Amino acid sequence: SGLGGEAHPCSAVCAAMALGQPKVPTMDLDYRALIVETAAQVEEGVDVVAVDDDYIDKGKYTMNLPVDVYGFIVLRLVELAAGDSIKNRAPRLHLLVATLLYLVYLVLVFGVTIFLMVLVDNQAVKWEDDSFVARHSLTLTDASHLLLELTDPRVTVNASYHPGIPDALFNTCKDLNAVPQRYIYYLMVFYWVVKMWTEFKSARDWCMNMFLVETYSGPDQKIMSEDGLKILAIPTYQKVIVCVFVATVKFVIFLMVLHIGCVFLLMQTNGFAIVIKVMAMSVVLGIDEQVVDSLALREASRKLKETQLVLRRERTCLHRIYWYDGVGGLVFLLMAVLVVLLYMKVLFVDLMDLRWSCNEYLRDGWMPFDMRRAAVYLEN
Repeated sequence: SGLGGEAHPCSAVCAAMALGQPKVPTMDLDYRALIVETAAQVEEGVDVVAVDDDYIDKGKYTMNLPVDVYGFIVLRLVELAAGDSIKNRAPRLHLLVATLLYLVYLVLVFGVTIFLMVLVDNQAVKWEDDSFVARHSLTLTDASHLLLELTDPRVTVNASYHPGIPDALFNTCKDLNAVPQRYIYYLMVFYWVVKMWTEFKSARDWCMNMFLVETYSGPDQKIMSEDGLKILAIPTYQKVIVCVFVATVKFVIFLMVLHIGCVFLLMQTNGFAIVIKVMAMSVVLGIDEQVVDSLALREASRKLKETQLVLRRERTCLHRIYWYDGVGGLVFLLMAVLVVLLYMKVLFVDLMDLRWSCNEYLRDGWMPFDMRRAAVYLEN
């Protein structure tokens, strides 16, 4: 009997042979054929436990290829290396099509990303000190200090002597105060960073998978299973190609889109726009999947969904530090918080301080007045 108390398929045959019965007990013809075949394999010394899958042992596991441009071109590369060992009528044509889709994807993703980067830079320029001084004759830091000085309790007691702020600065404060609750910036930037971790981990996984999949060593080793649905080994040069043109490209896009998203959110002066912009920028992250869904043929998409990488199970130092038991999640959470603080408290600290100062000033209901009176007031 097999595991779990179930009878092994050859048990009926073995019992019949032991009793001298020439025939297998009556049963479905297909099942009878399976039993006879299995009994023959047992007599030949074949390990029937491994009959179902000749390619995976206890030290390995499978992982599906992602259904996107990256998974598609990796599949076609490996099919080309496998050659005649699998049924593939036109491996070079398949690789050409996959390469064209990859190039279409690069044009789309980098075109949109560069456009967004230029747009973000144009918005960020007006919050640089040189541009701000040209409009307000004050730096961002000086403007924040002026607003806080004018909201000091000692000043508010003598309201009749309050000099106010220049009209241009007052209008700027009104624009910045359109988002009265500043915590929404922290929340949305944090959400964007967490969302981008998916892209980072995807690039990391491609590198790890290239390390864990077997390296093709010669004609005696199979690259793919006979049905073409399991990748058993990959040549070294193709591993290098995948690391450069898949993992590295994904990491570069991750850095660019992460920065664009964080800056774009901090530039917004409308609460509704902050949420909408997050949803709009998410389109960039799905271009790789959309290209395959739209331009790849049905049969190619089906095969991509069914193809798996066969990887080694290896215990690394990450297992010893309980990385996969929760430590990894805590590290990514901490890294997300650090990225948020980097943008909010370092790169754009002057802008965020000005937002806070404007909020404090407008909360007291002060109106703009002549700048010269404000200068005289501060001197006194």
